[in-house]
Amino acid sequence: MARPRIYLANPLGFSELGRIALDEIRARLEIHFDVIEPFAYSADLGAQLQKLALLQLPLAAQKEKMQAINHQIGERNIQALAKIDLVVAILDEADPGTAAEVGYAFALGKPIWGYYGDFRLKGDNPATWVNLQVQYFVEASGGKMCLTLEELLGQLNRWRNEAWTGAQGEP
Repeated sequence: MARPRIYLANPLGFSELGRIALDEIRARLEIHFDVIEPFAYSADLGAQLQKLALLQLPLAAQKEKMQAINHQIGERNIQALAKIDLVVAILDEADPGTAAEVGYAFALGKPIWGYYGDFRLKGDNPATWVNLQVQYFVEASGGKMCLTLEELLGQLNRWRNEAWTGAQGEP
């Protein structure tokens, strides 16, 4: 039986501690899902950006090369989002890239689950955990905001057993 494909929108790949958490979350998801994680998906291009940043190139030359790589990364991400079945967005520190991925997935009609494991409220008002537009996309897509990793995994497994299995024609 085919497994559902998840796009794991997140800002965690930018820091060492974030990458450790990202590895754990990805491993837990990969038990039942095929996971496309943008930092891993475009690791070759990210490495090129890092190398360019370290070179002593004139700023204009560096910027031109980086713009081309940035475009390739963005293009890869939208192609990946078109191929997935649902999005999991890690929203503790929802950066603009994660918010853009959530909005794009919503426009594509993909279900989105938000994971917000930070106990501090960072939303626009007491009725939101995160930016109200991001939270709206999650909830209006048929997904849910989850406050623990266990809640997220339970919600995703419920979706897999109900929506995905039924759509695949399995008993």
